[in-house]
Amino acid sequence: MTISRWLSDVLTWLLPPCREVVRWTSQELDGKLRWHQRARLQMHVLICALCKRYRQQLIALRAALRSDPERLADVGDAQQLSPEAKQHIKEVLQKSTTRRTASADANDTPP
Repeated sequence: MTISRWLSDVLTWLLPPCREVVRWTSQELDGKLRWHQRARLQMHVLICALCKRYRQQLIALRAALRSDPERLADVGDAQQLSPEAKQHIKEVLQKSTTRRTASADANDTPP
């Protein structure tokens, strides 16, 4: 194996492609990303402005949805959710927040 091929392989491993980073970003926010994947994601985001912006937008969207889901459901002339559906969404979001916190603690340990 030539040095240039070896360097290429190392860089590919260290800096995953944008397509992979998009998938990992969602997994990271769900608390399902391993520590070494998170490190690679962070390195990629440091040098890729588009992935950095995508990640920031996804974080902002997620925060907006969690902050006041009822207000977002009442915007405009959109079809309204039933009170039961709204309650179900709140419960799922609360459970996912609890699981994400527990999962994030577990992901900090080496595989």
